[in-house]
Amino acid sequence: MKTTFILGVFIFTFSLICYGQKQDFGTWGLKGLSSEQLANLSNGEIVFLNDGIEKAGIKNPLIEAAMVFSASPERTWKLISKTDDQPKYISQCKEIKVVKKSAAMACETHCVGNWLMSYNYGVIEKYFPENKCIYWILDTNYAKNDLIALKGYWQFYPYGNGKTLARYGSSVSFKNVPEFVENMFKKGGVKDALASVKKYVNSDGLYHK
Repeated sequence: MKTTFILGVFIFTFSLICYGQKQDFGTWGLKGLSSEQLANLSNGEIVFLNDGIEKAGIKNPLIEAAMVFSASPERTWKLISKTDDQPKYISQCKEIKVVKKSAAMACETHCVGNWLMSYNYGVIEKYFPENKCIYWILDTNYAKNDLIALKGYWQFYPYGNGKTLARYGSSVSFKNVPEFVENMFKKGGVKDALASVKKYVNSDGLYHK
Protein backbone atom coordinates (compact mmCIF):
# COMPACT_ATOMS: atom_id res chain seq x y z
CA MET A 1 0.00 0.00 0.00
CA LYS A 2 1.24 3.49 -0.83
CA THR A 3 1.08 4.57 2.81
CA THR A 4 3.93 2.20 3.65
CA PHE A 5 6.49 4.23 1.76
CA ILE A 6 5.33 7.62 2.98
CA LEU A 7 5.59 6.46 6.57
CA GLY A 8 9.00 4.90 6.03
CA VAL A 9 10.80 8.07 5.11
CA PHE A 10 10.18 10.42 7.99
CA ILE A 11 13.62 9.31 9.34
CA PHE A 12 14.82 12.78 8.77
CA THR A 13 13.07 13.25 7.52
CA PHE A 14 8.31 19.92 18.81
CA SER A 15 5.49 19.61 21.03
CA LEU A 16 6.94 16.48 22.62
CA ILE A 17 10.54 17.48 21.85
CA CYS A 18 11.86 20.91 22.69
CA TYR A 19 13.52 21.81 19.42
CA GLY A 20 17.27 21.67 19.86
CA GLN A 21 17.19 20.24 23.39
CA LYS A 22 19.09 17.03 24.01
CA GLN A 23 16.98 14.13 25.25
CA ASP A 24 18.07 12.63 28.56
CA PHE A 25 19.22 9.07 27.86
CA GLY A 26 22.07 9.19 30.38
CA THR A 27 25.78 9.55 29.79
CA TRP A 28 26.04 6.44 27.60
CA GLY A 29 22.58 6.58 26.02
CA LEU A 30 21.33 3.48 27.86
CA LYS A 31 18.63 5.08 30.00
CA GLY A 32 15.23 3.46 29.58
CA LEU A 33 16.53 0.27 27.96
CA SER A 34 15.72 -3.08 29.59
CA SER A 35 18.20 -5.92 29.98
CA GLU A 36 16.42 -7.76 27.18
CA GLN A 37 16.64 -4.73 24.88
CA LEU A 38 20.34 -4.32 25.68
CA ALA A 39 20.92 -7.95 24.78
CA ASN A 40 19.05 -7.49 21.50
CA LEU A 41 21.15 -4.42 20.70
CA SER A 42 24.35 -6.37 21.28
CA ASN A 43 23.03 -8.97 18.82
CA GLY A 44 22.67 -6.31 16.13
CA GLU A 45 18.90 -5.84 16.32
CA ILE A 46 17.00 -2.57 15.97
CA VAL A 47 15.05 -2.19 19.21
CA PHE A 48 11.74 -0.31 19.27
CA LEU A 49 10.68 1.26 22.53
CA ASN A 50 7.17 2.10 21.34
CA ASP A 51 5.04 2.02 18.20
CA GLY A 52 3.99 5.68 17.87
CA ILE A 53 0.30 4.83 18.28
CA GLU A 54 -1.81 7.33 20.20
CA LYS A 55 -2.10 6.40 23.87
CA ALA A 56 -3.49 8.18 26.91
CA GLY A 57 -4.70 11.10 24.79
CA ILE A 58 -1.22 11.87 23.39
CA LYS A 59 -1.57 12.86 19.74
CA ASN A 60 1.21 11.78 17.37
CA PRO A 61 3.49 10.23 19.99
CA LEU A 62 7.02 9.47 18.93
CA ILE A 63 8.19 6.19 17.53
CA GLU A 64 11.43 5.66 19.44
CA ALA A 65 14.16 3.15 18.67
CA ALA A 66 17.74 2.25 19.52
CA MET A 67 20.41 0.50 17.44
CA VAL A 68 24.16 -0.03 17.28
CA PHE A 69 26.29 1.04 14.31
CA SER A 70 29.72 -0.41 13.59
CA ALA A 71 31.13 3.10 12.93
CA SER A 72 32.35 5.57 15.56
CA PRO A 73 30.01 8.31 16.83
CA GLU A 74 32.02 10.90 14.86
CA ARG A 75 31.74 8.96 11.61
CA THR A 76 28.09 8.05 12.24
CA TRP A 77 27.20 11.67 12.88
CA LYS A 78 29.02 12.80 9.75
CA LEU A 79 27.23 10.26 7.53
CA ILE A 80 23.72 10.73 8.91
CA SER A 81 23.90 14.51 9.29
CA LYS A 82 24.42 14.83 5.53
CA THR A 83 20.71 14.39 5.05
CA ASP A 84 20.70 15.37 1.39
CA ASP A 85 22.37 11.99 0.71
CA GLN A 86 19.24 10.11 1.86
CA PRO A 87 17.99 9.46 -1.71
CA LYS A 88 21.08 7.29 -2.22
CA TYR A 89 20.13 4.75 0.43
CA ILE A 90 16.48 5.15 1.53
CA SER A 91 14.38 3.45 -1.12
CA GLN A 92 11.35 5.76 -1.20
CA CYS A 93 13.24 9.02 -0.75
CA LYS A 94 13.11 10.45 -4.26
CA GLU A 95 14.72 13.88 -3.93
CA ILE A 96 16.05 16.31 -1.34
CA LYS A 97 16.85 19.91 -2.16
CA VAL A 98 18.94 22.04 0.19
CA VAL A 99 17.42 25.51 0.48
CA LYS A 100 20.07 26.79 2.87
CA LYS A 101 22.61 25.17 5.15
CA SER A 102 25.19 26.09 7.77
CA ALA A 103 27.15 24.21 10.40
CA ALA A 104 24.28 24.71 12.84
CA MET A 105 21.13 24.21 10.77
CA ALA A 106 19.61 23.44 7.40
CA CYS A 107 16.37 24.03 5.52
CA GLU A 108 15.47 21.37 2.96
CA THR A 109 12.57 20.22 0.82
CA HIS A 110 11.92 16.49 0.58
CA CYS A 111 10.05 14.50 -2.05
CA VAL A 112 9.16 10.91 -1.16
CA GLY A 113 7.10 8.25 -2.86
CA ASN A 114 7.04 5.80 -5.75
CA TRP A 115 5.54 5.58 -9.23
CA LEU A 116 2.01 5.78 -7.75
CA MET A 117 2.27 8.83 -5.53
CA SER A 118 4.66 11.51 -4.34
CA TYR A 119 4.60 13.66 -1.21
CA ASN A 120 6.49 16.91 -0.58
CA TYR A 121 7.39 18.69 2.63
CA GLY A 122 9.83 21.17 4.09
CA VAL A 123 12.20 20.33 6.94
CA ILE A 124 14.19 22.47 9.36
CA GLU A 125 17.13 20.62 10.91
CA LYS A 126 19.37 21.68 13.76
CA TYR A 127 22.85 20.19 14.21
CA PHE A 128 24.90 19.77 17.39
CA PRO A 129 28.18 18.15 16.28
CA GLU A 130 29.75 18.58 19.71
CA ASN A 131 26.99 16.43 21.23
CA LYS A 132 26.44 14.23 18.15
CA CYS A 133 22.75 15.21 17.93
CA ILE A 134 20.37 16.11 15.11
CA TYR A 135 16.84 17.46 15.56
CA TRP A 136 14.20 18.31 12.98
CA ILE A 137 10.74 19.81 12.63
CA LEU A 138 8.36 20.62 9.80
CA ASP A 139 9.08 23.84 7.94
CA THR A 140 5.60 25.35 8.09
CA ASN A 141 6.64 28.15 5.73
CA TYR A 142 7.01 25.70 2.86
CA ALA A 143 3.96 26.29 0.66
CA LYS A 144 3.72 22.76 -0.78
CA ASN A 145 3.65 20.78 2.47
CA ASP A 146 1.81 17.47 2.29
CA LEU A 147 2.36 17.01 6.03
CA ILE A 148 0.49 18.35 9.02
CA ALA A 149 3.29 17.75 11.51
CA LEU A 150 6.85 16.41 11.68
CA LYS A 151 9.43 16.17 14.45
CA GLY A 152 12.30 13.93 15.38
CA TYR A 153 15.85 13.39 16.57
CA TRP A 154 19.03 11.31 16.36
CA GLN A 155 21.46 11.13 19.30
CA PHE A 156 24.72 9.16 19.17
CA TYR A 157 26.84 7.70 22.00
CA PRO A 158 30.09 5.69 22.23
CA TYR A 159 29.35 1.98 22.51
CA GLY A 160 32.88 0.57 22.80
CA ASN A 161 35.18 -0.98 20.21
CA GLY A 162 34.67 1.98 17.89
CA LYS A 163 30.90 1.46 17.67
CA THR A 164 27.95 3.82 18.20
CA LEU A 165 24.73 3.50 20.15
CA ALA A 166 22.05 5.52 18.35
CA ARG A 167 18.80 6.74 19.89
CA TYR A 168 16.12 7.77 17.42
CA GLY A 169 12.65 9.29 17.65
CA SER A 170 10.18 10.60 15.10
CA SER A 171 6.57 11.54 14.61
CA VAL A 172 4.73 12.46 11.43
CA SER A 173 1.21 13.24 10.33
CA PHE A 174 0.21 13.34 6.65
CA LYS A 175 -2.59 15.36 5.12
CA ASN A 176 -5.56 13.39 3.81
CA VAL A 177 -4.36 10.06 5.22
CA PRO A 178 -6.73 8.46 7.77
CA GLU A 179 -5.22 8.06 11.20
CA PHE A 180 -5.96 4.33 11.37
CA VAL A 181 -4.06 3.84 8.10
CA GLU A 182 -1.07 5.79 9.44
CA ASN A 183 -1.07 3.72 12.61
CA MET A 184 -1.28 0.47 10.66
CA PHE A 185 1.96 1.11 8.81
CA LYS A 186 3.99 3.42 11.05
CA LYS A 187 6.27 0.93 12.74
CA GLY A 188 6.82 -1.21 9.65
CA GLY A 189 7.74 1.80 7.54
CA VAL A 190 10.20 3.15 10.09
CA LYS A 191 11.73 -0.29 10.57
CA ASP A 192 12.50 -0.56 6.85
CA ALA A 193 13.97 2.94 6.72
CA LEU A 194 16.14 2.42 9.81
CA ALA A 195 17.41 -0.87 8.38
CA SER A 196 18.57 1.07 5.31
CA VAL A 197 20.29 3.67 7.47
CA LYS A 198 22.07 0.93 9.39
CA LYS A 199 23.32 -0.68 6.17
CA TYR A 200 24.53 2.71 4.96
CA VAL A 201 26.46 3.58 8.12
CA ASN A 202 27.89 0.08 8.59
CA SER A 203 29.18 0.17 5.01
CA ASP A 204 30.84 3.55 5.69
CA GLY A 205 28.51 5.17 3.16
CA LEU A 206 29.09 2.66 0.37
CA TYR A 207 25.65 1.02 0.51
CA HIS A 208 23.21 2.39 -2.04
CA LYS A 209 19.64 1.31 -2.67
